[in-house]
Amino acid sequence: YVLPTTPVPSQQSDVTVKSWALYGQAEFHVIDQVDLVAGARDTDDKKRGIDRTIPTVGTLDYDGNKWTYNLGVNYKPNTDILVYAKYSTGYISGGRLATLNYNPETAKSWEGGIKADWLDRRLRTNLALYSAKYGNLQVAGSGLTFGVPAAAQVLVNAGNAKAKGFELETTAV
Repeated sequence: YVLPTTPVPSQQSDVTVKSWALYGQAEFHVIDQVDLVAGARDTDDKKRGIDRTIPTVGTLDYDGNKWTYNLGVNYKPNTDILVYAKYSTGYISGGRLATLNYNPETAKSWEGGIKADWLDRRLRTNLALYSAKYGNLQVAGSGLTFGVPAAAQVLVNAGNAKAKGFELETTAV
């Protein structure tokens, strides 16, 4: 004998996400040793659906559009050395999860460095220095921590953040 069972409603969300982007980049040869780089991206995001992350069903309806860009300069004093600098902006769309709205995250970053081959190309060094500033940093956390105890996970904006550092890559043959 098999006991009849009652179907358990699905707790999965039903969301359609569409992100479209148009990107272009150009490099302009200014003089023999200097190139300028410029690029731009237009991103359009749409999120539609039903959020079932908690028992209370909610709808998700998000539209976002953002232009981002990058600018840079490359200086090549000889065939073995490249010195560069660039500035870039970026973005991650916002939305809603477990009844909480979160705003788009933005980034502005600087990077500069040198890529060089030495000793008849037996030694290569790549050094990069960077700095980034984030606005409306998105972080995932427990629903319990952010006032929605029925949600296992939520996304929230955690304010602004900065990151600075360097990277050194060396190859020897």
